[in-house]
Amino acid sequence: MNIFVALATTGISRELQVIFMLVIFAVIIVAAYFVTNLVARVQKGSFTNKNLEIIEAISVGQQKTVQLVRVGKEYIIIGVSKNEINILQTLGKDDITINNDKDGQSVIPFKQILSRYNKAKEKGNVGDDHHETKD
Repeated sequence: MNIFVALATTGISRELQVIFMLVIFAVIIVAAYFVTNLVARVQKGSFTNKNLEIIEAISVGQQKTVQLVRVGKEYIIIGVSKNEINILQTLGKDDITINNDKDGQSVIPFKQILSRYNKAKEKGNVGDDHHETKD
């Protein structure tokens, strides 16, 4: 029997019917949230401690990315487009610095970024972003 017909024939007021439907809708949304999290945890657990891992990825255009992939003990930079994948460079573990934050995301330390900026500035590769204004 259809739930709408059952509610209409029980003599419950229209307001209570709406509240009942909203409660059922909220229960469905909460259940979907928990099921989605459960599926994500199961899938993540099945892929841990394998030989392949995407460390970082950056979009360089529509449907084009450059990715740093760990393959065993090597790191490979690949270019990925809609129709092909190209190996750009192979790196050793000593060639890169990877830190993970509390969410497991890869993070480059700020000190390393600042050091690169200062070296580039000393070589004259970085413009001066400070503009003085006169009062």
